Amino acid sequence: KITVMNNTAQLASAVAGGALEIGYGSVIPLAQAHLRGLEFRVIAPALVYTAPALTNIVMTGKTSNVKTAADLNGQVVAVNGLRDLTQYEMQAWIDQNGGDVKSVKLIEIPFSEMGAALEANRVAAAIFAEPFATAAQSQARYLGNASLAIGKHYMVTGWFATTDWLAKNAATAKRLQAVMLQIARWAN
Repeated sequence: KITVMNNTAQLASAVAGGALEIGYGSVIPLAQAHLRGLEFRVIAPALVYTAPALTNIVMTGKTSNVKTAADLNGQVVAVNGLRDLTQYEMQAWIDQNGGDVKSVKLIEIPFSEMGAALEANRVAAAIFAEPFATAAQSQARYLGNASLAIGKHYMVTGWFATTDWLAKNAATAKRLQAVMLQIARWAN
């Protein structure tokens, strides 16, 4: 059974509580959970960022006056998850490109709603992942590569479970790992 949630923090809570057996999401909330004593383990990597790919993209509205990161100073900007990778990518991109992230208000909006938020001028910019970046092209335009602001090569997302579930379901976890790695080789 597949359950869709908006961000990794929600998924991690569901996996930790036993509502889900396996989750897929950003490594940042998993690391934060680990620091708080929750024992998640990555079963298989999913998205590994390799520059200069456009994985997470900073976009602004089609008719917006925003041209640079400095133009976002004092503005409201959307990320998919607060305290998640999209927040840190956006903050790094703003700071590295002449803006002042301390003056920017970050809010959480699902990727699927960001194009409408830009078009309605509720936010000055947003960070998009595919397929949402392509879908928003009629509402938004490119500002920058947020992923590159973090680094040139890093693991973005992975498949994860609790150590307790893995201890009881090692064979299933190994099958999932083998399938995900096979799919990644094919896709790449």
